[in-house]
Amino acid sequence: MPEDTMTGPLSAREAHLRLLMLMSGRVSDDQLDVSWGPMMGGEDDFALTNLIAGLIHEGVPITEHEAELLHIAADGEDIDTDGVEIVPDGPQAAYYTFTPEGPDAPDDLDAAITTWAAGRKDVPWIGRTRRVAPHQDPGDPDTWVYVVRLAPDGNPPVIRGTIKTLMYGTGTDYPVEVFTRRQWLPPYQKAALAAAIELPAT
Repeated sequence: MPEDTMTGPLSAREAHLRLLMLMSGRVSDDQLDVSWGPMMGGEDDFALTNLIAGLIHEGVPITEHEAELLHIAADGEDIDTDGVEIVPDGPQAAYYTFTPEGPDAPDDLDAAITTWAAGRKDVPWIGRTRRVAPHQDPGDPDTWVYVVRLAPDGNPPVIRGTIKTLMYGTGTDYPVEVFTRRQWLPPYQKAALAAAIELPAT
């Protein structure tokens, strides 16, 4: 069973959250949203079904380790992974890079998020970074990414869903990476966090 460096063997939800983080930058942002969304209401099984469907629809392979995470996340339930391509474990080349600067910073959204987070002990740090694709593809434009680091007892699905709701309220929509301070981070989140500029508190 995969283990977390801080807590030992992973629970079903921990494995599920780790798997979702590993999918950032590999499945589409829209697919991530529908894979994270149901977890906000505790519908983890529905969220996992959405993720599997997205992997098949978008043709995204997963590694043997990620396949094991998928089955741990299922928590003993039978899941149909036919159609999901599984490849050997190994390092994967980074597709995106991150930079602190970019055009048209969403200042109104920054203000809405920092106002909401003011005084919340479970949300001690929020930053924003620019995600850059290696090629100027109209179908994959550069975008802002919000990076949210929570207290160890924070609830990533709930906080992510709340921030997404704030975005919709301002007529915007950007990727959001949410994780707890003690959580293991894949390379994508490490790179985003390293490049993110902290949003000033309001």
